[in-house]
Amino acid sequence: ISQRLDFTIPDVIRGADRKVVVITTEMADPARRAEIEAQVDQVIIAGKEQIIARTMISELGKLGYSSIYSAAGPRIFHLLLAEGVLDRFYLTIANKLLGGREFASILEGEQLEPPATAQIERIYLDQDALAGAGQLLVCYRLMPGG
Repeated sequence: ISQRLDFTIPDVIRGADRKVVVITTEMADPARRAEIEAQVDQVIIAGKEQIIARTMISELGKLGYSSIYSAAGPRIFHLLLAEGVLDRFYLTIANKLLGGREFASILEGEQLEPPATAQIERIYLDQDALAGAGQLLVCYRLMPGG
């Protein structure tokens, strides 16, 4: 998923026995789009200037996908939440603390109105992860209507 197509496709993905689909906008650079189209199975246009999550999900549905797994960043997470196309999400909490001035969130974008409300569906504690520090794996189900 990329509005600008400013990424490279790793050989490990292209060489695998799987279909690679890239989602972008009409405004993406045509030359770069042609380069990407030559490397993947399909490029989907899901919006004019910005990716529209509902269009993206609809187009993926036409390809036969009924479940979609996204390991994208905080902006894509915001896009999926804001347009209400996300059913559940998984959060891993590593039991390590970091210091410093930089701060990154799992969600970036405008404030969601109404806020997304999630209910814990499953929790698993992996005590042996991270050299014994442990990690918590949580599955959340999104509640209708925020």
